[in-house]
Amino acid sequence: SFAIPELFLELGLENKKDFNVVEDLISGGGLAKIYSFFADTEISPEEIVGSYHSDQFAQKSVDVFLTSLAQILSELALAYMPGKGIYLAGGLMRSLKEFIDSDLFMRNFIVNRKSMHADVLTQMPVALINQEMTCLHGSLNFINKISQNLN
Repeated sequence: SFAIPELFLELGLENKKDFNVVEDLISGGGLAKIYSFFADTEISPEEIVGSYHSDQFAQKSVDVFLTSLAQILSELALAYMPGKGIYLAGGLMRSLKEFIDSDLFMRNFIVNRKSMHADVLTQMPVALINQEMTCLHGSLNFINKISQNLN
């Protein structure tokens, strides 16, 4: 079974006051907290992603972030069984596209799973929504459908 404190230890993060809930790991603020934990300095998530290839702390932080994201999504996927897959959205996810497409993410998505669960996860698509302002497009689509039904 999945436990956040165990994940923190596995990732090399002590369960400090900054890491208490899932959002402390898998958000832009979470990425910044991870970097701050390793580098003992604060920079923005954009700076972390931008310096991935030149800053060892940025690389470690992004890798820890992706490992966390993959393992948490794996657990959620098995709990909720999204029939059409998992869709990642948002600016941070788009900026991490090259890393999400890497083996690191997919290996951690199916890590330590029984073969039955690994088979299910291997068949489950994980996709990135590249369009900005996705929620506004969805809202507009919904309004258009409602207005068509009123006419």
